[in-house]
Amino acid sequence: MDKENHIEIIESENKVECKIKNKGTSLIVVLILGVFALIGFILPFAVFISSFIYNFNISFGFIITILIGFGTGYYLTKLILWNTFGLEKFTISDTKTDYYCDFKFFRSNKKTLNKPFVVKYITKDKNTENVKKENYGRLVIESRDNKVESQFDLPIKYLEDLLSLVNDKKNRNNEYYK
Repeated sequence: MDKENHIEIIESENKVECKIKNKGTSLIVVLILGVFALIGFILPFAVFISSFIYNFNISFGFIITILIGFGTGYYLTKLILWNTFGLEKFTISDTKTDYYCDFKFFRSNKKTLNKPFVVKYITKDKNTENVKKENYGRLVIESRDNKVESQFDLPIKYLEDLLSLVNDKKNRNNEYYK
């Protein structure tokens, strides 16, 4: 059975919060990536310790190799966390939109878009030639100088519900300030 990404929409008086949760990945993929991440972290330590035991000179290339090993381990760990616990959070208020990616143990890609901004969705991803199904799209929020696009494909019915909720809230607030 094909699992879908999960969307949770929370409406409050002055904002709409949208949480998009990754559907997860298979255990085999996580284990394979975990082994390579562990190698990326452990191998530089082993080489560093053996260089002291056998009195090797520490050169610039040696330091670069250690940094590449740690960088690879860090990237693969981040990839595992994203594919297992990945969550995108959009907080849409009257004046701004806040966005970040949550990896469970840390957050990244924090962005704030100030008013005016447009909330919409797209059905085709420019990076890939096909989207999994025709009924799927991605959430996009654009302002004059910045753009935020969701990384997850969602059913269009959920995206349309979110857009109507945001537009209704925007219309109610515009009537209040008249």
